[in-house]
Amino acid sequence: MTLNEVRRWIDQRDYAMAVIRLECAILEGGRPDAELLAMLPDGVLSGSPLLQKAYGERLADAGRLAEAKELLQKSVKGFARQTFQQELLAAMASLAYVHMRMGELHEAETLLIFLRNEYEREETAQGGHVPLAIARGAQLIGEESSRRLYYQAAFDAFDRAADPENGSRVLLEMLLDLGPALGSRIQESHALLCLRLTASPAVADYEAAYAATALYFEERWEEASDAFAGLSPNKLPVVLDAALRCCGYIAMLRCGQVLPEEGLERLRDDVRRFAGDATIQFQYACLGFERKREERNEAGARRALVQAEALAKLCASAQARMKVQAMKRALDALVWDRDEKTEQGELLWNVTCFGMMKFTRGNTEVADFRWKRRKAQELLLYLLLQPNYTCPRDQLLEKLFADSDSDRKAGQLYVTIHSLKQVLREALGCEDAIIARGGVVKIGALLEQADVEKYRTLIRVGDQLWPSDRELAAELYEQAVQMYEELVPELSYIDWLDGFRNHYAEVQAVTLKRLVYFAMEKSRYDAAESYCIGWLQVRPAEEEAYQGMIRLLMRQGKTAEANRWYRKLEAVCREELNVTPLPETTRLLQGEGI
Repeated sequence: MTLNEVRRWIDQRDYAMAVIRLECAILEGGRPDAELLAMLPDGVLSGSPLLQKAYGERLADAGRLAEAKELLQKSVKGFARQTFQQELLAAMASLAYVHMRMGELHEAETLLIFLRNEYEREETAQGGHVPLAIARGAQLIGEESSRRLYYQAAFDAFDRAADPENGSRVLLEMLLDLGPALGSRIQESHALLCLRLTASPAVADYEAAYAATALYFEERWEEASDAFAGLSPNKLPVVLDAALRCCGYIAMLRCGQVLPEEGLERLRDDVRRFAGDATIQFQYACLGFERKREERNEAGARRALVQAEALAKLCASAQARMKVQAMKRALDALVWDRDEKTEQGELLWNVTCFGMMKFTRGNTEVADFRWKRRKAQELLLYLLLQPNYTCPRDQLLEKLFADSDSDRKAGQLYVTIHSLKQVLREALGCEDAIIARGGVVKIGALLEQADVEKYRTLIRVGDQLWPSDRELAAELYEQAVQMYEELVPELSYIDWLDGFRNHYAEVQAVTLKRLVYFAMEKSRYDAAESYCIGWLQVRPAEEEAYQGMIRLLMRQGKTAEANRWYRKLEAVCREELNVTPLPETTRLLQGEGI
């Protein structure tokens, strides 16, 4: 179905006819694209669980997981009120997959157990979505040894339904999941793909991807590298596209090739865009490990391994677990040459922004920069705080030169960039450290990592782990909160910087709050008190932080200390806010709600 075939009905606001046409197309095996479904008003879409399911699946394929989850949940509820059992189970299967990718393992497990029980009953036709969901989440429900059988059952069901796109997807996912364990079945499955599925552009993309992945698992690195390079970009769901891109880059590394800069830019952008997708984040962490290993960067490889191990738990995948074990073995087996240089001739720099700005590389530290222009330091810091250390030129003009005449801004930015390049060249010996082209300004091949980036990563992964593994999440949070200080305190009275400082202070406060109550649950009162003091340092006028301290002390029977903290709160409320403490805070001193 093309966009124009339904657009006519939508343009005429004959939504009933548009819905009928779309639903018929779906029931006949069609898959309307997201653009088409987005044209329907929310009220119209909410009346069709079938369209909600189709739109949710399309959004999931595009990596928009939060929106996909909301639509699929509504679809499940809508089908539950009807008697459309097969579509209900298919919607639940798609929802379970979204939960898995978001690291919401408890919710995914509940759905998967239900789906497995329904599948084993065999009382209704279920299509391929149910066994595919069980294969994807096999580790969660103790079906690891049967993963291949479930994949095969899903493929057979899609084949019977003459659904070549989903059938092709199953075979590619099975190969990516089971890999070398398939052995000779790689070629056998490839033959099935070629012989049993109807030719179509979508199937052609899957077939090419399958052939490249088969070469990868056969360790035919040069052929695999060429095959991955020949794939059409952005033709498959983002989770598969990311997996294929990572395999292609690993094949390039195995051949001794240099990864393309535009590809690395895409990777960095995707890490931020798909921050909530545990599956994609795990794939990129594994690629990061391979890159650092090839560069013989031991510290970087170990950091990537820690991140991959944390994300593997979120993925709840046997393949992810085995991949982490393989990475550990590879790391232990390698003899590191810690003095080896990168291809640029020098090791990259690490930069600290929490506290005084400084650059470190090995045993070398540079903190005393001869700033000829304060704006040059501002520009460097602003770029360090941006995703991928990259910012549109117009945004820099607006943020850094807001008080200047519009006619002068472009010239001032040019002079500032030139000054910053000169400072970095003199202090760090870096040529082309700042690149300005194509309407963007970015930091070039200079940095290994900025501490603010590491802080964000630890917090992000901790947030993903928090619902399912609080012990590990707390370990990551603890690493993060120890890094925190005020952002570059030597730069004061800068409006845009105050916004960043407030943001990171809020992140630090929320993280410390979680650590306080987690430590209290574990009766680790000394740690809880230390976290609470840190919380109060970040938010000295926040009554909830005082409540946390008072609750902690009252649980230990330290009434006198709790009263002293209450009096401090009274003084803050009186002198800074002109209010009195909340009644619930007073009740904590009486032992209520502790």
